[in-house]
Amino acid sequence: FISERLQRMVLDEGFNYDIVRSAMAAGFENLTDFRLRLEALRELSSKDYWADLVTVVERTYNIGKKLEVEGDVDESLLTEPEEKELWDVYEKNRGRIAALIDARDYVAASEDFVKTFSEIVHRFFDRVFVNVEDERLRNNRQRMLKKINLLYSGKIADLSQIVEKEKWSQRTKTM
Repeated sequence: FISERLQRMVLDEGFNYDIVRSAMAAGFENLTDFRLRLEALRELSSKDYWADLVTVVERTYNIGKKLEVEGDVDESLLTEPEEKELWDVYEKNRGRIAALIDARDYVAASEDFVKTFSEIVHRFFDRVFVNVEDERLRNNRQRMLKKINLLYSGKIADLSQIVEKEKWSQRTKTM
């Protein structure tokens, strides 16, 4: 009841339903924090890099959601240069991004996240096959992508909930 009422209230204030759902997916127990994330997402949705941010979060979510085995990433199983590079980028940048999130600077955290991961995530997917036959490699790659995804979607918003991708994709194609 509370989630439905909260959703109705912010929709009545003019927030897009997919932004509301994506923010709710990251939690709404702290209403002040929820409101700050909604405001940040509204602002972010008008930024030039919005489509890239949505795409990075969605791509890492789509692969990670299939993960059946939880646990840590085993660095000894990182065999491809792109997966080693992606893991290294995650390890070097997660603390800074997490600190921005902890400070509730969601716009800066989002900007940092997309700048940090956009290019390397796309390169990873272009060159590394995640769903390989070797179960250990597959699970390790999925765990890595899930950790990257949760750095953002676990604290700010699950942007895989965004449905108006077409208009943002068109904007990025024209740039």
